Amino acid sequence: MDGIIVERDGRWRMPLRRSTVVAIGWHEQCLVLSFANGMDVAAGYSSQLSPVFRISGDQDRKPIVEWTRPQVEQGLRSSDVVSSVAFRTGELRIGFRNGWTIRAVATDPVCPARIRVDGQVLWDGSGIHDVAGFEVEKPVLPAAPVAWPDSDDINDIPWPDVHGPAT
Repeated sequence: MDGIIVERDGRWRMPLRRSTVVAIGWHEQCLVLSFANGMDVAAGYSSQLSPVFRISGDQDRKPIVEWTRPQVEQGLRSSDVVSSVAFRTGELRIGFRNGWTIRAVATDPVCPARIRVDGQVLWDGSGIHDVAGFEVEKPVLPAAPVAWPDSDDINDIPWPDVHGPAT
């Protein structure tokens, strides 16, 4: 399992890519997707499902409870993950190769969205948790640009006086 979580502005790319759903648990309060890589995702039944991946303007997106179990099973089982992003806002979005997408929120009062590994919480609405074998890869920030003068003459650069005033 790839234990690298890639951090970006306001979000984390979670290590679910290329994993497939091997089981779907229909619990009283929430749906639990179990993945081949040993991770599982809990999502409340108010979480949104869509058979197509769109960032916005998706008229097909509706709560899990408005889909039949066979539709959910067929849409989510056995298709590998192409995108899994946890946002600092508490939203979790998982996109599958077949186009299906689930959007869950950690603020769901009945079943807050979360990702677990071997029973340990890796992500929930409060952020990333320490789990052995996983690390957060932070982005390398570019160096600040140098403010060059408009002139091409090297003598125009305001060189600092490192030796102090001339005597």
